[in-house]
Amino acid sequence: MLKCKESHFWKDFWFSPGIVVEFVNKAQGFSKLEENGRIWYSCFIYREAYTALLNFFLEEVDKSRYMMIPLADLSNKEIELFHEIRDLWSKNQYYEVGKVTVQFMENKLRSFLYNLFSLLYSDQQNRLENLDKTTREYIKKNIENDQKSGLNVSKNEFEQVNRGNYKNFMISSYDKNVGQRNWKNIFRQVFSHLTEIAIKEFLDTFALFNITTSHQKQSTLGAQQQSRILSYILSAIDITKKINQTYVSLIDNEKNYFHILETYAPKRNEYYFSLNNMEDKQYLTPITIKPTKANRIAEQLKRQNSLSIDLESTNYIESLFSISYREFMTILARTIKQLPIEAKKTGLRVTIEVSKGSIVTLNITKM
Repeated sequence: MLKCKESHFWKDFWFSPGIVVEFVNKAQGFSKLEENGRIWYSCFIYREAYTALLNFFLEEVDKSRYMMIPLADLSNKEIELFHEIRDLWSKNQYYEVGKVTVQFMENKLRSFLYNLFSLLYSDQQNRLENLDKTTREYIKKNIENDQKSGLNVSKNEFEQVNRGNYKNFMISSYDKNVGQRNWKNIFRQVFSHLTEIAIKEFLDTFALFNITTSHQKQSTLGAQQQSRILSYILSAIDITKKINQTYVSLIDNEKNYFHILETYAPKRNEYYFSLNNMEDKQYLTPITIKPTKANRIAEQLKRQNSLSIDLESTNYIESLFSISYREFMTILARTIKQLPIEAKKTGLRVTIEVSKGSIVTLNITKM
């Protein structure tokens, strides 16, 4: 009989073809199959599953010579996507590589910037104040144009950002005020171990490939750009990992990104998310949580023993818990960081069991 941990591995692993899943299911009920005289079928699907896995690992070893795709800090969907991108690159389909990578990274950046700026600065007006003037005016103009055209306006204003504007407010090269401040207070920590120059080069290439693919200039990305495209893919993997790590770091105990300041008002603490040890407090917007909301979320969590949540999925979180993303992340971080004596009072202990990309699995214990 297949051990429980092994069966869970193959069900949770990003590569899980049907024949492997079928073998895992059959192997767990092996004794029953034996009684029914159907061992031959189990042996057959074992051979088929073994062949599928062997071919998979042989292919992985071969393609990993020129591009490694890590398992840590990426979700299964992201791992699958980067495998698709690598396959396209190996087949010299460079335009498709640029197109797929750009589309993924643009969605990733937009979601991350919106979520992070919401946690730090709260509403749209405050978020815009922490962007450079050029980007801020560009966003406002696009929103106004959408409204005049009768189009729905997304609550995520970063969907309006021009492809070349990201570096204006993320690094100090273009804006010595806002850009420099945001690099120091936010993005230096997010992209730790990557230099500002490396981030600038990535954002420049991102903007170039975005323009090229959106205008369908297929002939502009060819074999001559092979090494540059490969470098871009590898940077995209690194940056995706860094973004996912940041989501988890916001709520865990390893990095001090969540801060509690006591106020004079009884039982009304102020909470902050800061990636620079509160050195940027003058720009942050405090978070206050009503006890009724905290209690309701605690009771909702108590109904579970284990819960997986994608910290990137704002809409899912707000729909599931009927609370703003900012408030939920605050309550979750506060609950995870409880002292033992506090856990006894709340009757709840929450720890991060495992993380897979931006998806965390919480272990929930009723005290």
